Amino acid sequence: MRPDYYKHDVTADGAELKLQGHWTNSFAQDLIAVTEELDQVHVDTTITVRCGGLQSMDLTGAWLLHKLTRGWQEKGIQVDLTGFKQEHAKFIHRIAVIGDENAKKSTYKRPFRFSLLRRFRDLVVAIQVHLFFFRDIVWHLASNIRHPKQFRLASITKQIEETTIAAFPIIVVMAALIAIVLAYQGSLQLEKFGAKIYTVELVGISILREMGVLLTAIMVAGRSGSAFAAELGVMRLNEETDALLTMGRDPIEILVLPRIIALLIALPVLTLVANLAGLIFGALLAPIILGIEIQQFAVRVSEEVPIIHFWVGMIKAPVFALLIAVTSCMRGLQVRNSAEQVGQMTTRAVVESIFLVLIADAAFSVLFGEIGWV
Repeated sequence: MRPDYYKHDVTADGAELKLQGHWTNSFAQDLIAVTEELDQVHVDTTITVRCGGLQSMDLTGAWLLHKLTRGWQEKGIQVDLTGFKQEHAKFIHRIAVIGDENAKKSTYKRPFRFSLLRRFRDLVVAIQVHLFFFRDIVWHLASNIRHPKQFRLASITKQIEETTIAAFPIIVVMAALIAIVLAYQGSLQLEKFGAKIYTVELVGISILREMGVLLTAIMVAGRSGSAFAAELGVMRLNEETDALLTMGRDPIEILVLPRIIALLIALPVLTLVANLAGLIFGALLAPIILGIEIQQFAVRVSEEVPIIHFWVGMIKAPVFALLIAVTSCMRGLQVRNSAEQVGQMTTRAVVESIFLVLIADAAFSVLFGEIGWV
């Protein structure tokens, strides 16, 4: 109990609390402890708070008192505030008005049509930003093609190493696990129809046409795409891009173009690695799951899986790479003023990249179906 700030009496009608002393910001630590003590007061009906004994009060004291009484009211206890001096009542009134305004703001919801229009507007703006950024990249790429000496071979080589060679282990493991899942689950289902041998075609077509390139793109978006966005975001925070502009150099040419070119090379290579790893592990599982030799698996794949499925997957790879690289670099360069925004833009880059890859994959499926590449 803290007698310097209040007196507490139990009456027949409930409880009576007499405030006294200085309820001001200078004694905030003591007042916080006081309100925590009073919040534990067990009363079933009414608490009368008499404030005539207060020597001084400011907004801090009024806010703590408002928070305390609101907590009692939420517990179903009736609170009666009386005896305020005129100079103290204005603080209580101001805190009550602020509390009511905040409550209205927290409960107000925009009509559905406004929320829908806002989302549509954000989508249109995002598409415009992507197109403008892509236009700048195409312009710089065309300029470098006209003047090959402008290509930054050292930066491109470094990015290829980080996005390709360093990613080999995780891509091989991913492809192996996918091959195991496809072979095992496919054989269980096809065995019911006496068509277990067709698991070979299932594994071959699925990996070459869809799973190899799609899952590789998703892994690259999470690994290299996030790295691009984070690296460029940190450069923005450190004002390295501003320094480049001061020296008359374009950040897109110096920082963005090498990453895009590297990923355009990396993703097809990684897709090829994923395809080979998936088929190899599928062949290794064939004697266990299908009861056929590795050589028979290889022969059946070469005879029954058309080469067009391989080219369908490889055609998708550079398109997916372009979507991932452009989106990641664009989001990284949009970082402005905080480390928190680096995390937000990195997350946004990965999510948008994967979303665009899935949309492109669906579009390719329809396109190849229409032209007969099935």
